[in-house]
Amino acid sequence: TGGVANTHDFAIQIVRDPSILFLLGRLTVAVLGTLSCLVIFQVGRHTYDWRLGLAAALLAATSYVHAVFSHVINVDIGMMLAMWAAILAYLLYEKTAQTRWLIGAGICAGLAIAFKLPGAVVLPALFLAIASRSEHWGQPRRMLNEAGVVLIATVVALTIVAPEWIIGFASSLQPYFWL
Repeated sequence: TGGVANTHDFAIQIVRDPSILFLLGRLTVAVLGTLSCLVIFQVGRHTYDWRLGLAAALLAATSYVHAVFSHVINVDIGMMLAMWAAILAYLLYEKTAQTRWLIGAGICAGLAIAFKLPGAVVLPALFLAIASRSEHWGQPRRMLNEAGVVLIATVVALTIVAPEWIIGFASSLQPYFWL
């Protein structure tokens, strides 16, 4: 009937035929890949207009790496989605000046790092975007405040999603404790 009586029967069924897990994993990555094309469209639309957004989404959808990685179970597509979502949230912050978008950019950056460490490359991009705004040239305190909001939101999101980063960070410093 497709049902299982208890968790033990479920575990036995998964060991006998794990294809449902592979299907769910591939479906999840395919959905994340599709969502990333939508987010890339929005970034292009907010940067210039809908035509640029459409061209950017088309390039993303047809790029070799994106197509290949969207067909296998991996974390790269989720990382890319979170990175583009962080950029989109920052663009929305620039348009509306609502702090929630700045916090959203930090949360998405934290998710990108939680997916895969190279996702941290979005942080320098966000910090450069904050520093390059002409409104900040006469107000360095405001610039530091915005960068601080992004950094705190990133650390909080990363700690909630992947708290093991704290232990990993501390253990990476262990060789230098003798100094």
